[in-house]
Amino acid sequence: MAQIPSSSNLLPVVLLVVVFLVTIAILFAKRGARNAARQSDTPSCGYCGYPTRGISELQCPECGADLRAVGIVLPGEGRSPLAGCLLPLLMTAMLFMAAILGYSLAGLVVPTYRQQSITMYLYPASTQYDHVFVRVEGTLIIPPGTPAPNTGLSMSSTYGPSPVASASLSGFGPNAKPQRISLQATPTSQTIASGGWAFASFFEVDPATGQASWTDAQGKTQSSQGPATDQDVLAYLDALGAEITMQAVIDEAKQLSVLIDGLIQGGNMFTIKGFRSGGSGSGGGQQVGPAWFLPVYAASWVVIWVIALAVIARRGRRSKPGQ
Repeated sequence: MAQIPSSSNLLPVVLLVVVFLVTIAILFAKRGARNAARQSDTPSCGYCGYPTRGISELQCPECGADLRAVGIVLPGEGRSPLAGCLLPLLMTAMLFMAAILGYSLAGLVVPTYRQQSITMYLYPASTQYDHVFVRVEGTLIIPPGTPAPNTGLSMSSTYGPSPVASASLSGFGPNAKPQRISLQATPTSQTIASGGWAFASFFEVDPATGQASWTDAQGKTQSSQGPATDQDVLAYLDALGAEITMQAVIDEAKQLSVLIDGLIQGGNMFTIKGFRSGGSGSGGGQQVGPAWFLPVYAASWVVIWVIALAVIARRGRRSKPGQ
């Protein structure tokens, strides 16, 4: 089964990497500014770089740090840009790994939402069109701590003058009904060469209402008056140039209509008369939690990161006398 990774799975990683890199940039810039002061010919505070020449107190007038604790940097004693940055960088790296691990384990406490799609190719006995491409899309909600079921499609056919295609879907059913169903008929090479097939469009079905829409040969959007029927499928084929008076085409339209109804109802086993199967595929991606979970999760870790940096900065300073 082909799997298409969801870009949403990468969003927490991207956000946390950005936070990590911004942290590095800010700390290096701040430390670089302090080093510039320390490289001067004036003694300076070991924490903020404020010049201490002529100061008789043991407390820096700029940042309030205890000079006995942070020290006084003498001329020529500038520190490495990494000095004082190791703890914030280590903290950021640890939070980064904790956030990634937490997201990977979140599926144990919140549902997982899998966006999935299944495609099948059906070749008609009428030969009025080359094949019908059927695509089914939907979202499967996987309860917390539940193994993700397989998503896929197996197909088989019987051949001869009256072929029959059988399809077995996994990953869809009564508890995971499709959210989008689309069909596309493709012309034969002879029809294309004769110019009889003017325009190819999708026959889109809204599973919530059963209503179908398609584009005719003039580029106008057509819609069914209610839930799609075999007459709507015939109108779609007629707009694309198929000979809809042929009994085989009429029967195929009925079979496609039955297939659409079965998918809407959440069925997963189908027998499609008048068609042989020509291949299938499946794919999708998934994310943990509903749409709001990811931004809230990422924002929570950013808040934790800010608080941790504030604690480290406060510990780096020494309280003023009398506090």
